[in-house]
Amino acid sequence: MAATVNAPKILRNFFSLSTGKVLGDLVTFVFFIVLSRAFGEEGLGHYSLATVTGGFCLLASDFGLYQYTVREISKIGHLKSSKYKEILVTRSLTSTVVTMALLLGVFVTPVLAETRWILFLIGVSQVFFAVANGLLAFFVAHERMAQAAIGEFGMRALSALTGLLVVWFGGSLVDVAVAIAAVNLASMIGVGTVALKTYADWARPLSWPAVVSTLRASIPFAIVPLLRQAATRLDILLVSAFLGASAVGIYNAAYRVVFITFPLFYLLSISILPSASNLYERSPAEFSKLVHRSLGVSVLISIPSATGICLIAPKLIGVLFGAQFQESGLVLQLLSWQVLIAPCVAILSTALISCHREKQRVTAEITGLALGFLAYCLLIPWQGLVGAAIASAVAQAAILAVLLWALRDIIGMPKIGSRVAIAVLGSGCFALVHYVLAPLPLYMVIPLSVAIYAGVVSCFSDIRANEINLLVKAFKPAGGVKATCPEGGG
Repeated sequence: MAATVNAPKILRNFFSLSTGKVLGDLVTFVFFIVLSRAFGEEGLGHYSLATVTGGFCLLASDFGLYQYTVREISKIGHLKSSKYKEILVTRSLTSTVVTMALLLGVFVTPVLAETRWILFLIGVSQVFFAVANGLLAFFVAHERMAQAAIGEFGMRALSALTGLLVVWFGGSLVDVAVAIAAVNLASMIGVGTVALKTYADWARPLSWPAVVSTLRASIPFAIVPLLRQAATRLDILLVSAFLGASAVGIYNAAYRVVFITFPLFYLLSISILPSASNLYERSPAEFSKLVHRSLGVSVLISIPSATGICLIAPKLIGVLFGAQFQESGLVLQLLSWQVLIAPCVAILSTALISCHREKQRVTAEITGLALGFLAYCLLIPWQGLVGAAIASAVAQAAILAVLLWALRDIIGMPKIGSRVAIAVLGSGCFALVHYVLAPLPLYMVIPLSVAIYAGVVSCFSDIRANEINLLVKAFKPAGGVKATCPEGGG
């Protein structure tokens, strides 16, 4: 039987992962606020430094294995396989190396003993979290996204609540770090027990050459996040070098508004990856169809989102950061168009992973980083913060262009013309209304704009028959008719 795309299931998967992510971020934010009140600026500074260190530990411990796991496991087609065991052993090796490096680095760093322990404990807790979250990738690969989302939210909520209890009973910051590390260790053991009992085939002997092959294959997956980390800090470093610290504050205020949307694009790519990997192996035509339709749906959302952020940028900056950041408004208007490019990059990157062309994905990121560096060096001295925002868009556009070129022989040119036209028309309509109703507060302008856009795009029968029908079927009670990928968007 020919493989087809279950578009409603992909959409449900995305909402499941997004819900878990948002709820997890919320409890973490509450925990951060409580820490700031309990330990003041100095204590929060120590914890913030530790979380930065922990973030790099998480990235290094994962070593690109999350996406590699989703791609490889989704193609197996059955539950029991030795591949699970190979991935677990590979994760154990990377996590051990990172933990030893962290131990060595922290205890030779000339800092106070308390700070040293906080750095180590938060770092190792992130290693535990990386292993547990990596094992949840087994569920993601089998498109059991609800279980994966519940698992991630549960781990983050449990560590935050445990930390809050320690603060409540008068514990020190080191006590909080110990509690978080202990909870993440317990979560790792619990998730590992469930995941491996469900999937791993312990009857087959472990193949060490297969472990080495897994480690080697994950290298391109590990390089891309490192390049993206460099790219997200390059603009800040060069703005600081050319324009000074105050300019960094103005630029970063605008960038944070756009940056908060990026995790959603990553979750979108993860939601698509299992289906895309399966389809590329079984039905290349359906794979191409999935990529085109995903791009079509993304522009229907990203074009009005970018337009809306651009329109309300000055007022939004004033609400979030105050009048002293007024210059950030123009910067945000220029950066807002990355909201249009970023989901397309996420979808095309997923397509390359599914096609086993992850090396070309690395090439795209290197190209974007190199061209971005040149653009920053040329435009920041010339145009200041406006130049930095333009250079950032140039870097993202370069990545998009390389990804499209790398996929040209598989998907051709994206067939999204009608969706772009409809999205531009709908965005233009609410932009006109926005200028008429500009004095209204944001809490009125935003819902009104969404309603106008939804009304305009729903006037098109193609949208009603495909995207709106997709939404209805995605959240229809169990037992409804299964839908394939929408046909519109050419």
